[in-house]
Amino acid sequence: MDDLLRDESYSVLYVSEAINDSVRLKSLLRNAGHQAAVQHAADLESLQDRMAGGSYDIVVVEFELHEIDYDQVIHAVRATAMPCPVVALLQALSDETAQELFDLGVSDIVRSGLDFHLLHVIAREVTTRKLRERLQICTDMLSGSEKRCQLLIDGSSEAVAYIQDGVHVYANHAYLELLGYTQFDELDGMTLLDHTDPTSKDAMRAFLKAGEGEITLGLSRRDGSVFQALLSTMRATFDGEPCLQVFVTSKVEDSQLQEQIDYLSKRDILTGLYNKNYFIQRLREELEALAGSENSSLLLHLQVGGLDEVKKRAGTSVVDMLLTDYGKKLEEIFTTSEVVARYGAYSFLILAPGSGGGQSEGLCQRIIEFARGYVFTHEKISVTINVSIGVVVIDRYAPSAMEIIDRSERATLDAEAQGANACAVYKPSADSSSEKEIEEEWSRKIRSALKENRFMMVYQPMVSLAGDREWMRYEVFLRMTDEDGTRLNPGVFIAKAEKSELIVAIDRWLILSSMKKVLEHQKRNERLQLYIHLTVQSLQDPGFIPWLVQRLDVVKLHAPMIFIQIRASDAGFVIGPLMELIKQVSDRGCELVIDDFGEGREPFALLNHLPVKTLKVSRSFMDSFSSSKANQDSVRSIVDQAKQHDVQVVVPNVEDPASLQILWAMGASLVQGNFIQPASDEIGFDFSTF
Repeated sequence: MDDLLRDESYSVLYVSEAINDSVRLKSLLRNAGHQAAVQHAADLESLQDRMAGGSYDIVVVEFELHEIDYDQVIHAVRATAMPCPVVALLQALSDETAQELFDLGVSDIVRSGLDFHLLHVIAREVTTRKLRERLQICTDMLSGSEKRCQLLIDGSSEAVAYIQDGVHVYANHAYLELLGYTQFDELDGMTLLDHTDPTSKDAMRAFLKAGEGEITLGLSRRDGSVFQALLSTMRATFDGEPCLQVFVTSKVEDSQLQEQIDYLSKRDILTGLYNKNYFIQRLREELEALAGSENSSLLLHLQVGGLDEVKKRAGTSVVDMLLTDYGKKLEEIFTTSEVVARYGAYSFLILAPGSGGGQSEGLCQRIIEFARGYVFTHEKISVTINVSIGVVVIDRYAPSAMEIIDRSERATLDAEAQGANACAVYKPSADSSSEKEIEEEWSRKIRSALKENRFMMVYQPMVSLAGDREWMRYEVFLRMTDEDGTRLNPGVFIAKAEKSELIVAIDRWLILSSMKKVLEHQKRNERLQLYIHLTVQSLQDPGFIPWLVQRLDVVKLHAPMIFIQIRASDAGFVIGPLMELIKQVSDRGCELVIDDFGEGREPFALLNHLPVKTLKVSRSFMDSFSSSKANQDSVRSIVDQAKQHDVQVVVPNVEDPASLQILWAMGASLVQGNFIQPASDEIGFDFSTF
């Protein structure tokens, strides 16, 4: 599936005689990971009604419908305000029919029953449609940006010109003034070489031929005077024609003046600290440095309190003097690696590179202790201040610089609510945070749990109904505890881990922990088998199977002890990796189990590609199992067919004695559920009593 559709929804209109066809298509798309809404139209009239009442990203039509006309279908779709691609489904296809359909404008033709082809065509056509929409948006945005850019260049104090084949076609006022002109008509048609010092003409020709770059050489003004200039060029367009955009800066001979300008460009005039613009630049550089590392840094937003009262009593000038004095002394309590900047009227920003979240308290206390002891004295006035500090931990997953600063301000509001001289670390809340912020926080929680070993396994026994007591069998479920020791709902943190791709690290932790547990019992001459869940993300990781094989070679299991479970709905899309997995691990004490098995038209077709020895029945069949004849018949059919394939069947979610009795009579191989024993922190079930 195209990455563009991974997190984006779209709509499909399916034209067929039976609504169940649309339901089936929706299920296929959902299993493929598509967020697609599928609507149904039974005939041409309902197709026209659907198209008139809404917009769709793609229309799929079964063209064997009775009395349906190809031309009318295409016309009904093309008549809408936003036409979409049409895909034709045909049982049989002749050259004449294909030619006719393509001439009418269908995007593609798929033979009925080729689900994989239909999914591919839908993904391709919807992706193409959405890319075209984005292209149009980007084209419009580019046009607007070029217009705004031209307005900015017109009023810019930097000298800018456009050169086409060496000839000036545009120059802003600053450029004209630099060369001694008052209007462009006086420069129009003249070449850049005409204004190049004779000793620099060869260098200018080579520079213009190169197209892009920087050079320092002599330029001549209208009056013939020569000055040294820095020229930088880049390829651009002007009035739709390719040209060079030239920036010209007169070189300043006085280096001390240049240093002073550089200093003033970075500093706040009042306090002498770094200014807001320079700080944001440094913050962006820090974000780039963190992008490829595991390190983290801190951003602190410091709000000085109590100044409104000082302003009322002593005036604005005293407040300015206080801020100047406080800012300079504040900078002194930090090291040279930490950046302190003036931000707002009464606020400062501090960037502490390389500092982790655990150092935030120490930094805050340093600032608070300094504030408590700070007294500003001017003439007969002596005043104190208080501070509120908001802290944001930034790492490679952090958002933009401005978003980080915004979060620090929100954290400062939380600190102010606690009272004077307080500190608060930013944490997203369910009420006020964006989805992205919440996902970032979950990513940090999960990474912290992995680092601090706050994941744990719980075990639910699986009992043999055939009297096999040789092995202790358990399914392993994953649990995670929060920083305060609270166990979190696995449905929540696993879903968040899958979104952030941390699930691959969790899968590997689970496998290694299971191997360790098996070896512990093996040393006590106890035969333990653990059934663990594996996600599709790990199977799609090219390094996973070699990693697993290496670990299995180290532990040297003498019999199947680790059983990797993969959902049947996922297995059909990763058959290649699963076949390789079976090939590599089957003789290393590890086997594959197909979980959630039995749904769909021909579930056992999967076994033609995956020679597994164990299936686990879909939990959907166990709802009201003891009273549902339909569910009983479904499970019985799975068990009977599994026997023909010499495959054992595990039945989960056994919740009452009646269900157990029915399964016993059916001949199910293994059962598990709360009736037998709920999942427990320890391996301690007495299999001999069952």
